[in-house]
Amino acid sequence: MLKRKIKNNLTFFKKAIKENDENLLAHLNLGQIYSRYGLYEHAFDQFEIVLQKEEDNELGLFYMMQLYDHIGNKERSNEFLLKYHS
Repeated sequence: MLKRKIKNNLTFFKKAIKENDENLLAHLNLGQIYSRYGLYEHAFDQFEIVLQKEEDNELGLFYMMQLYDHIGNKERSNEFLLKYHS
């Protein structure tokens, strides 16, 4: 059941993005799902899309900070922390 729910969520957000690539919330949510299940490169891709479209997006900055911290890259995490707080 959990796999089905994950697949449904992935499908939902991918469809939302396909319909409107400017849907930053869909990109953020998709990135969070990827991150949660260890698909870090895909998560980075989604968060980078958000920050390319809106460089001061607080959630995008926060999630990038969190993801870099999670993979042990404290230097990059701190860079995003500083951007988040500026």
